[in-house]
Amino acid sequence: MGTYLDTVKDVYKQAAINPDKGLCCTTTPIWQFPELSIPNKMLEMNYGCGSTVHPRDLVNEPKILYVGVGGGMELLQFSYFSRSKGKVIGVDPVEEMLSVCAENLTEAQKQNRWFNPDFIDLKLGDALNLPVEDESIDVAAQNCLFNIFYENELEIALKEIYRVLKPNGRLSLSDPISEQPIPENLKETIKEGMTVIDAGAYIGYYSLLASKLVGSTGKVYAFEPSPECLELLHKNIQKNDCNNIQVLETAIADKTGHTMFAVCRYNLSGSSILGGSQIPTILVPTTTLDDAVGDQRIDFIKMDIEGGESKALRGMAKIIENNHNLKMIIEVYPAGLVRIGSSLEEY
Repeated sequence: MGTYLDTVKDVYKQAAINPDKGLCCTTTPIWQFPELSIPNKMLEMNYGCGSTVHPRDLVNEPKILYVGVGGGMELLQFSYFSRSKGKVIGVDPVEEMLSVCAENLTEAQKQNRWFNPDFIDLKLGDALNLPVEDESIDVAAQNCLFNIFYENELEIALKEIYRVLKPNGRLSLSDPISEQPIPENLKETIKEGMTVIDAGAYIGYYSLLASKLVGSTGKVYAFEPSPECLELLHKNIQKNDCNNIQVLETAIADKTGHTMFAVCRYNLSGSSILGGSQIPTILVPTTTLDDAVGDQRIDFIKMDIEGGESKALRGMAKIIENNHNLKMIIEVYPAGLVRIGSSLEEY
């Protein structure tokens, strides 16, 4: 059985073979400088959140390490400031990504008369075992990578970065994180033996937490319609041996049937039944919570379904009526409620 890191590598292998323009947050080059031209394929493969390093940190031709090369856009931008052989190092664990990146850099040479691909040294490796000498790097950077690591791998990755940095070197990173611990009142609310619904399970963070809290005598129902999220949700459940989680591959609504579901590839947690003019949609099944769990006792519901909450509430009248001690934590997304034909007042 592969690990979550194997799954991530496979995602980026496929993204190298078939560039996925909507895979991450932006495809717009952040830097606009004289004689800097970004090839179109680099833009399509800009699998990060903007630019990690500010240009002011790249004075005096620093030696730069970038972990996770993508299509090579940031490597090209870094080399604009460090125009010497091997001054920029790009490390990636996916051979296919390195190969496509090298092709993109060759194209970049045609569009940028100042650029030479020799400025960039592409290396096969990963953040947990960097193929870089000790104390050799002035600026190290990564973009939407460290946030995927579990705590023990994150600790290893940070130690590796600081191993290769020169004294007084700089680490720049761009990661979505939460600095807040899980609220104690949530831990106190979910008890052993309870039955919990995770509506909008995403990749399973709250489902896994609830699974540990309810124990072997409890049950967690995890609802998630997104195919991309479901793949990771199942892997996370399996990796953590959470046998008390039942996954229901369906959206939650006010009636059972089917609906169009917008898959937001640059932010999978934002996928929803709301749709959008620029977001691809797929057909997914829907269920009401009443239909899905029947007359079972439900103790706790966490619901985060991007504006679909009002429909979900209409479809769980029996649950509310039959479970007088039911506790719920529900997202409030006013703009989403309006888009779905509801309102904050109705909600």
